[in-house]
Amino acid sequence: MLYGASALACRHFHDLAYKSQRQTPDGQAYRRANNLRTRLGWGPGVIYGPGGKPKGMHWHTFWRLHMRYDASVLQALDGANVRMDKLMADFEHFQQSRARR
Repeated sequence: MLYGASALACRHFHDLAYKSQRQTPDGQAYRRANNLRTRLGWGPGVIYGPGGKPKGMHWHTFWRLHMRYDASVLQALDGANVRMDKLMADFEHFQQSRARR
């Protein structure tokens, strides 16, 4: 596919990245967890917790996907926790700087 800026060229020439390449590692883990939820027949959203085994799926396959899902959720939540800690630190710094004025 060709993209146009000043000239028509490919993604490589324009240094364009795919959406998945711009995601943070925890964002990729969240997307992976949601994809696994879809494959397991569960609704989207990691906060809803795991569901049951889909009818017709082998137990071995279910537990293998469930373990991958659990690992992806932990990675996504760890990354969200790190970002939240940084936001809280930035907010406290902002409050302290306002209090000094």
